[in-house]
Amino acid sequence: MGLTTSRLAGDDRYATSALVASHGLALGMEPAFLWVASGGQFADALASGPAANWRGASLLLVPPAGAIPASTSVWLKEHVVRVEELQIVGGAAAIGADVERELRSVLVGESGG
Repeated sequence: MGLTTSRLAGDDRYATSALVASHGLALGMEPAFLWVASGGQFADALASGPAANWRGASLLLVPPAGAIPASTSVWLKEHVVRVEELQIVGGAAAIGADVERELRSVLVGESGG
C-alpha cells in the first residue's frame, strides 16, 4: 500500500500522550490551545480527541487525582509560554481539583501571567 508507519510510545500512557502532543507540534500544530483529559478512563479522552483536533489543540492525558506525571510537567514547561487556553475535559470526578490546580500553577506560574 506504500504506507509509512512509525510508533510513538512512552513509559506509560501519560508519557505517550506527551510524545503524541510533541509529534503534533512537529507537524505544525500550535500549543496555544491545550486540552487535557483523564488518563484513568478512556471515554473523555476518546471523545475529546476529534474536538481538540478540530480546534487545532494539543491533547494531554492527566491522572484523575494526585500529582501530574513528570512527562506531562516537562511538556507543559517546554511549551508554557505559548499556551493561551486550557480546556479541561470532564467533571471534577474525571479530573480532580488538585490536578487542575497543579496544571494552572505550572501554566500561570511559569509564564508569569
